[in-house]
Amino acid sequence: MNATPFRTSLLLLALLMGLSAVASAQSPSPEEIEPLPIPVDWRERSGIGVGLEIKNIAELEGTPFDASLVQPNGRPAIGLDVVRRGRNVLILEDNDGAIRRASFGGQAAWQQVLRVLYSIYPDRFDMVMALTEWQERSAFAYYLPLSNDTRGLGYLHLSGRDVFDSTGSNLDGLIFMNDYRTYLGRNAVLGRIVFLQEIGHRWGSFVYYANGPGNGRDMLGRDQSHWSFFLSAPNSALEGNVWRDNSNGSFTTNTNAFRLGFSELDLYLMGFLPSNQVRDFFLITGPDVRGQRDSFGQTINPASAPAFERNITINGTRQNISVEDVITSEGPRNPGFDSSQKVWNVATVLILNQGSTFDDGDQVLVENLLDGWEEMFETETRNVPDLVLTLEDTPVTPDRNFGDACTATAECDPATATVCLTTDEGRICSRRCADADECGEGFCCGEGFCYPSGVDLCQAQLPETCTEDLDCGFGCCVEGQCTQGDACAEDPNNDPNNDPDGCDDPDDGFVKPECECVGFGCPPPTPNVGSGTGSVRETCQAASPLSPASPPAALALLALAGLGLIARRRA
Repeated sequence: MNATPFRTSLLLLALLMGLSAVASAQSPSPEEIEPLPIPVDWRERSGIGVGLEIKNIAELEGTPFDASLVQPNGRPAIGLDVVRRGRNVLILEDNDGAIRRASFGGQAAWQQVLRVLYSIYPDRFDMVMALTEWQERSAFAYYLPLSNDTRGLGYLHLSGRDVFDSTGSNLDGLIFMNDYRTYLGRNAVLGRIVFLQEIGHRWGSFVYYANGPGNGRDMLGRDQSHWSFFLSAPNSALEGNVWRDNSNGSFTTNTNAFRLGFSELDLYLMGFLPSNQVRDFFLITGPDVRGQRDSFGQTINPASAPAFERNITINGTRQNISVEDVITSEGPRNPGFDSSQKVWNVATVLILNQGSTFDDGDQVLVENLLDGWEEMFETETRNVPDLVLTLEDTPVTPDRNFGDACTATAECDPATATVCLTTDEGRICSRRCADADECGEGFCCGEGFCYPSGVDLCQAQLPETCTEDLDCGFGCCVEGQCTQGDACAEDPNNDPNNDPDGCDDPDDGFVKPECECVGFGCPPPTPNVGSGTGSVRETCQAASPLSPASPPAALALLALAGLGLIARRRA
């Protein structure tokens, strides 16, 4: 595997190869937003190689991209707020700048963003794409592979394994696209190039071919993961060129950035075209470039970027290649076309700057941008697959209140809860907190979120020793130790309201377990506790307004008293 960062995505071609000049000829209307300038060094910070390098460094540092990324642990990073849920984009605010400091040049930023995403949505996405509201300096755009279950793609040459799974989930990989504003207005063509290339890296370009003059790897170019400059790969976003054979030993390029999509070989590798529909193509071997230089001032070589800015003529020998030559080298694609995956779900997350002024108009702009990319991908793949960027296939009604059971944050009423939190007792609708007072009775504040008081996290916050229930907050004192939850319910001496007599209290109606009355009239506890004649329980039942012998009028009076009690407590 090449440890050098991938020099990919074709974006700089738009800037340095005159593509931006071509694009500017299609002048934007006054309503179009002025795009951000493209960093001149983007090419050194782009591609699947960057993604692989990030992945490898994370493993060396002991923080791998693994199953923890997709666990719905319901504990989002404190510094990330969900500010908008768009039709096809989840919008977060980096409210303390931690994500920007962590950068998408490493694992840390992804870890936090995915933690929020999977606390809201189930594990159904094949890829997750991140956009930012700032220009990431450590990396420009890349695809980071996490899983591949398809044989015959050549992943063995790239990562040392043909089939692998880092997360044990549906997630195949991560796409980083950087600042969305880079792709607006007259730079729309740049978004086309980058998006198609990065999503295309899910399947290529890594394959070799058989029956050639060498080992078959010469059809690859930059970092052995893009097509060679000398390969005829008609309008492929994964590079190569459109070559015209002049039938005299010379060849001329005719590559158009505005027509970039996927070649027939690309579509076969993606599972969107049967192998018998892939026409032969060719590679120019022994090229004589006549001293010509590419857009970056280097002598034209296999790693050179496609010739967008001008047509280039070179000499060489034509080496015909068939898809059968690729299959001989790599084995057939498995699964084949008939059983290949045709529906691909991609979740997009946009991370805003701290204090962002992002508004409704900006959201519409981003949603439209994503709509364009979705439509473009399906058009360039001949409408065989269905790329789904929509986050909510079925609207979820947020009707669960704070403390209610939930399966996703979308189910929780944002007026009372902001996250579906995973606890020792299951997932519940919860919210952030600074102290227990913000959570209310029966909850503690731990790790910035409200937890039910019976979970281990809350137990760990209790004082070690106590002399009475008052020492334990909402817990109870059992044999000199503070505890909460079931232990308190099982303690016959526990009164969570700390009433002096522990039984009858006209303010709260609490009674001990030995008194099965729940209203007034329960006598003070006596040693005579049991179920026989003359026991406290018998006395309680006789005196209780809820006794089976109690007339309906007594029940009505108790109900009115209860309403008065509720009113007093809410006042």
